[in-house]
Amino acid sequence: MMEEEPFFLVNDFVDKERKELEKILETVKGYKNRDLEKAVFLRNFTNQIFKAHKKTKILKIDQKKIEKETLEKKKQELLKKIEETQKKQTTGTTAEKFIELETPKLTEEKNIILSKESRKPLVSIGFDGTKYNIKEPELKESDIKLLNEVKSLNIEEKEKLVNSIKDICKKYNIQYSDEYYDKIRYFLVRDLKKYGKISPLVEDKEVKEIICSGKDKPISVLYKDKEISTNIILSDEEINNFIKQMAVKTNQQLTESKPFLNAPIDNITINANISTAFIKPKFVITKI
Repeated sequence: MMEEEPFFLVNDFVDKERKELEKILETVKGYKNRDLEKAVFLRNFTNQIFKAHKKTKILKIDQKKIEKETLEKKKQELLKKIEETQKKQTTGTTAEKFIELETPKLTEEKNIILSKESRKPLVSIGFDGTKYNIKEPELKESDIKLLNEVKSLNIEEKEKLVNSIKDICKKYNIQYSDEYYDKIRYFLVRDLKKYGKISPLVEDKEVKEIICSGKDKPISVLYKDKEISTNIILSDEEINNFIKQMAVKTNQQLTESKPFLNAPIDNITINANISTAFIKPKFVITKI
């Protein structure tokens, strides 16, 4: 029978087992500590994220509130300005200023033709940088009828002309005046002695050329070294009649076979052709 080992003897097997168990326990314990540290870190990190998110959210809310208040303030200021403007308009303190802003101003305006009798302006032009506009006295239907009746009279015989105009005024129920006489005389001189509708263009010394390229097209001029359109538009008939009238002044006769006119007249030179079966009427006038 084998005797029990004395308790004071070292059991190598047990000692080895115990050491291995201690190592395992230490390892397990170490893992737990690391896991715990990670858990604490994650908790703190998450808390900080939530805090930051909360602060951002509060900042966004505050920013929206500020923007809303700013917009409301601007709205109130605008309404106040509108109300003040309306008050000024009703009192008339700034009405003239608003009218001036709405009305485009011409860069240039000048009188071209004055009355021979009163020296008052009859025809003016306005130049806005892009268009040349002629302003003549207004003709009513009754004025045109009167003009047709006095065209055969001698313009230079003033007394006879005045009496005839007065008589026709009674016929058409027109109020006669010196201004009315000036207007009628202007159109008589324009159409019988001068250059018809383009007379103001010829009279303007700053116009160097007058170009008519065809019917229903605005006549253009070389004005201040720029070619610009005018508010004058002629029909085929008007162009033909004008060219034929210029031919009479130069003692020339235009026909279908000889439609071209090239001649000096007064202080201008005209190059033109009347209409034929093959060409349309047109002209160019150059100041000499």
